[in-house]
Amino acid sequence: MVSLQKGGKVNLKKEDYSLKVIEVGLGWDTKTDLDSMAFLFDVSGKLRKTVCFTSKNHTGIFLNGDNLTGEGDDEIITVTLEELPSWVKRISFGANIFAAKWKLWGVKDFSQVNGAYIRIVNSVTKREICRYDLKEVGKGFDAFHFADLVRLDNDEWEFVSIGKGMKGSIDSLGQQIEKSNV
Repeated sequence: MVSLQKGGKVNLKKEDYSLKVIEVGLGWDTKTDLDSMAFLFDVSGKLRKTVCFTSKNHTGIFLNGDNLTGEGDDEIITVTLEELPSWVKRISFGANIFAAKWKLWGVKDFSQVNGAYIRIVNSVTKREICRYDLKEVGKGFDAFHFADLVRLDNDEWEFVSIGKGMKGSIDSLGQQIEKSNV
C-alpha cells in the first residue's frame, strides 16, 4: 500500500496490473454528515458530470449511498475503469460538510473533522492500493478537494492527492475545481 502526501502520485496500473474496478473510499472519525462527490472532466477541463447523493451514478461510476455516521469508509464511490466514457480525462473527488449549513452537531468547518482520508481499493481483491490521510488545516473550510484520478495517454490511471480546502455547495465546488483546471 502506498501512503501519499499532498501532491503525491501513484500509477494504479503499476501498483496492481489486474485493476479493473476500484472503490474510492472516503472516511472520517467525527460524527457529522459529510457528502462525497466525484466531478467528471473532459480533456479540455470542462465539468461534464457530477456524481453525488442527488445523482448517484453515471456510466462506469456510482456512489454507494450516503452515510451519516462517520464510521469506517463512510462513503464509497465505485469506478469501473473500462466502462467510463472515453471523454472522461479526470475525476476529482471531494467532500463537504452537509451539516455546516445548519450547524448540526456543532461541526462548522474541517478543523473539527478528525481522521479524514481517501483511499483506493481493488474492488475484487479488497487490497488497499493507496491512501491519502488529510492533514491540511481545515479552519474556515467546509469542503475539501481530496484527490484526482487522471487518465494518462496510455489509458492507465494515476491517482493524485490534492488536499485543497474549499467553501461551498456541491455545484460551486465543481465550478471552482473546473476554474482551477484552466
